[in-house]
Amino acid sequence: MVGATHQPGATDAAPTAAGRAALEASARALLPGRDFTVAGHTAGVRVTLPDKHPVVGRHPGNARLGLLNGLGSKGALHAPSLARQWVNHLTEGVPFDADVAVGRFFACDSSQVSSR
Repeated sequence: MVGATHQPGATDAAPTAAGRAALEASARALLPGRDFTVAGHTAGVRVTLPDKHPVVGRHPGNARLGLLNGLGSKGALHAPSLARQWVNHLTEGVPFDADVAVGRFFACDSSQVSSR
């Protein structure tokens, strides 16, 4: 498996010929002299937010709905700590860190919204 390409500003999740060509070139460079078969080609959109930080917390209009998104290209780096924040919030009522809390986009701090 190879991936991924990055096209800033792209909003369409359809695979492109240019993206496929770039990935095939990467595979050829990694596997010189070896044959390979492309079994599939998919694409997606990396969600980012205006301040380039991920978002975590309870939806301000529905406390039963939780958010964890906007991880962008560093998702594998951010996901464990954000998941830990969810665990701490659900088990101990700990507020989410202000720099990633969904409340930073609203007048109220939704990290303090009760789930009950």
